[in-house]
Amino acid sequence: MSRIRRIAFAFILASWCPTASSITGEALAEICGVTQGPGRNEDACWSYIVGLVDGVAWGRMRTEEMPKPEDSPLAKEIKLELVKARSRVYCPPNGVTSEQELAVVKKRLRDNPTEWHMPAAFHVVNALRTAFSCLK
Repeated sequence: MSRIRRIAFAFILASWCPTASSITGEALAEICGVTQGPGRNEDACWSYIVGLVDGVAWGRMRTEEMPKPEDSPLAKEIKLELVKARSRVYCPPNGVTSEQELAVVKKRLRDNPTEWHMPAAFHVVNALRTAFSCLK
């Protein structure tokens, strides 16, 4: 297969794959059981939330300046701490369970049905950041 055909084929396949932004708050509300519907699936709900948070953290880490071999030990330690701190999407206190985090997201969805047209990621990030802010 020629290179051009492979590239075209890749674009066609990519266009069929749903993106994270194609999942709306309404769809997440149904998946998470906030609304009635056939799509309820607690495992899918939690998987979406964890995947989104991990993806955002990974994206943030990739944009940070990582320590260089020539940095002093103190500079390396400071840079690593900054990367860790800035990559946090939210900062739950010790002892917070995944069930509590899931409840926070569901509450946000229940309390804001007029915003269900927004991407599901908007709801997840806002819910967790509001409940467990890193700014203290």
